[in-house]
Amino acid sequence: MSMKPMAAVSLAAVLAACSHITTAGPTGSAGPQSPYVKAELAIDAYKNEPGCRGPSFLAATDALSDLSGEVAAAAAPFDPSATDLRMKHYVAAFDLGDTAKAKRCLDEAEAIYRGMLDRYPDMAYEHLHERSNAGLADVRQMRAQDAPGQDSR
Repeated sequence: MSMKPMAAVSLAAVLAACSHITTAGPTGSAGPQSPYVKAELAIDAYKNEPGCRGPSFLAATDALSDLSGEVAAAAAPFDPSATDLRMKHYVAAFDLGDTAKAKRCLDEAEAIYRGMLDRYPDMAYEHLHERSNAGLADVRQMRAQDAPGQDSR
């Protein structure tokens, strides 16, 4: 298997099976107050929160921003702890984007998917580009179905 399909298989396994990782690692990124755990807890609350930009959404985006900062500060990009941080960021970001999309909060979902394209522009992240572009295609399709109306808020 080439590296690209292997990375896609690994990411798919993580996204499918590990959306709520709670074990502590050496970087502290999965401890009880880590940005990842904060994001996932906020996303869980957002699923049941009315509207698109309530306190849970804002808490989730703040935690994702903190997690993104941890990813950027990681010393070596191929260090296992840096890889773990990136995977947690992918999982949480796509979880939030998909939740926003399911709630028909299309502006929020679009911003998250576009943010992933901006955050990981390198072709080494082609699997993330495909996932982000699929989310954006869903958003476009949902908007076309809703036309001429607006997002429900």
